[in-house]
Amino acid sequence: MALVTSVAKAEPPASDGPIMASELEIVAKHKRAADLYESGLLSFERGNMMLAITDFRSSYELDQDFHVLYNIAECARRLGHDVDAARAYEAYLREGGNRISKDRFDEVVAHLAMLHGRTASLVLTVDEPSADVFLDGKKIGVTPMAEVRVLSGVHQLRVMKHGFEPEMRSLSFAGGGEQVVKVRLERSAETRKLGANPLPMWISWGVTGAGALTTLGLSLWAQALRT
Repeated sequence: MALVTSVAKAEPPASDGPIMASELEIVAKHKRAADLYESGLLSFERGNMMLAITDFRSSYELDQDFHVLYNIAECARRLGHDVDAARAYEAYLREGGNRISKDRFDEVVAHLAMLHGRTASLVLTVDEPSADVFLDGKKIGVTPMAEVRVLSGVHQLRVMKHGFEPEMRSLSFAGGGEQVVKVRLERSAETRKLGANPLPMWISWGVTGAGALTTLGLSLWAQALRT
């Protein structure tokens, strides 16, 4: 089926009173989104999928019109970006809901069935929050993470967090499959050493130094009284 070729365009607010600056900003944002959408359609027709998908994504970020997701998915599929295509198709179905025609719905479901056969799901559980997760050297999120879709094949997983030893694994994914991975991060040797003396050096010095100064002060005061 063809791309969605039109999206809703905002009209200037109808009002007898003065138009607020915020209303003008909203209209300008919608117009910019529509212009980017038209530019994306033109690039698509010319066969420039990279430029088209860039414009469609920018349009969606501005306007959040679910129709644009279908076009993003179509460009990604033609570029061979199966993971991005599946993600965009799924978002299109989720956000469009019952506003999507049956023919379009059936088409998207068929595309997803094909894409899911070439991709797999990674369900990652890490015992530490706020750990950075990398796949093939590219950061894909921070723990805790939702399910991640990846291309079938072998991938290199790395999980890192300050104060912990990095955890690295080589994972093999079968098309259409799901792999559950559990990672337990171990504290680094430096962190374990600091754990035995949790107070930083300057705090420790400050506490002992203050105690020494107090003792010295009391001794001088007592000596002054004796004299």
